[in-house]
Amino acid sequence: PNPPSHKPPPPPVPHSPAVPHAVATPVATAAAAAAAAPGAAVCFTLSLSGLRCEGCSGTVRTALRAVTGVAYAEVVYAESCAIVSGAAGLCGDALTAAVAAAGFEASVIDQRNVDGSAPAPPLSLLERRELERLRPKLEAALSRVAELEAALAAAGIPAPAPR
Repeated sequence: PNPPSHKPPPPPVPHSPAVPHAVATPVATAAAAAAAAPGAAVCFTLSLSGLRCEGCSGTVRTALRAVTGVAYAEVVYAESCAIVSGAAGLCGDALTAAVAAAGFEASVIDQRNVDGSAPAPPLSLLERRELERLRPKLEAALSRVAELEAALAAAGIPAPAPR
């Protein structure tokens, strides 16, 4: 009989700068790298389902990296999650759609600004519609303010101080 093959234990993982005084996990290491990526303003953690192997992880990683605004994307197969960072305008819906297009499922389980603060909640559909409805009125009012300031200046009258 052949002796059983034994793999040596993996080398110890150094402490993560993102998680002081804790052993760095693959997720913590990826999160630290995501936060340090050039152009990163927001960081997402996605829960993934449907991954069957490391090849699946590579497919999801490629799909996430192709999303406009992504600065860093890493998939941690053992934890069935992905860590993604990117520009301030990056949204979780674009990330989950990219994962779905690659044949897997994803949901955003955390979203943070790189500085650690929680991002402002996104506008609802009603709020976005109201903003678009009011935008022309606001632009017209602002252009009238500029016209009035120019007329006052031409008449030698100082403009009122801003409130």
